[in-house]
Amino acid sequence: MKKNILPNNLAINDLIKEAVTLLLNNNIKTARLDVLILLENIFHVSRTHILLNNNLRLENKDLKLFQKYLNKRIKHIPISQIIGFSYFYGLKFLVNKNVLQPRPETELLVEELLNIVKTDSFLNTKKHINILDVGTGSGNIGIAILKNLKNCSVDMLDISKKATKIAKINAVLYTTNYNIFQSNLLKNVFRQYDIIVANLPYVPHKHKLNKDATYEPRSSIFAKNDGLFLYQKLFSQINNTSKPLYLLLESLTDSQPKLSKIAKNNGYILYKIKNTISIFKAV
Repeated sequence: MKKNILPNNLAINDLIKEAVTLLLNNNIKTARLDVLILLENIFHVSRTHILLNNNLRLENKDLKLFQKYLNKRIKHIPISQIIGFSYFYGLKFLVNKNVLQPRPETELLVEELLNIVKTDSFLNTKKHINILDVGTGSGNIGIAILKNLKNCSVDMLDISKKATKIAKINAVLYTTNYNIFQSNLLKNVFRQYDIIVANLPYVPHKHKLNKDATYEPRSSIFAKNDGLFLYQKLFSQINNTSKPLYLLLESLTDSQPKLSKIAKNNGYILYKIKNTISIFKAV
């Protein structure tokens, strides 16, 4: 994008239309949402306030910043990497190139865990529930659980030291009750857990990434054995520990039948499938 392609002193609704068109012309399907997020970050007010106040104007320095943001988005750099944070389950998380951008669909994993605790007669009456978040990344899943479930502890681990640093920064914003550490799956795990949640790399190497995903860490996306290698390894390690009652795993929907077979071979039955989330219960 050329300098000053967006005219100066445009009313905010006209500026939004210009910016959305620019992103759409560059195959950014979430153009309107992205533009509103960027403007929220500049004005430091909600998108609702922006849309209801057409008298708003971007001053020259802010217009240049907005154009800089748009230039990056045109290259398909994820919006969270442009502004440095993302929202998940109503919470704000610091993110960078070392962690995956939290996905809205992964919020279902948190919802299903909360439902299980509410409906399972054993967990519902237990004074304290121990939960492990494997492959925590930015810490979004584990922290969201901590913020929404009483009488629980959530340990969070990741193989990446850089990821655990980001997770710790996010954790201290919301709680003092956290334990985040580096581990290759369950290698450094020595506690017993009631529930394990995991959103591990599950995309087969043969899959082609969209442009946005090429800016995220490949090691957090791809896995061998049709994307199931790390889940196979996780089940193998679970066999050497005190088995948790439930496992909640995110995967491609096409992989769920194979994942269920792996679980069955390791002492778990399929309890429920909801979109990309498979829930397994110990036999």
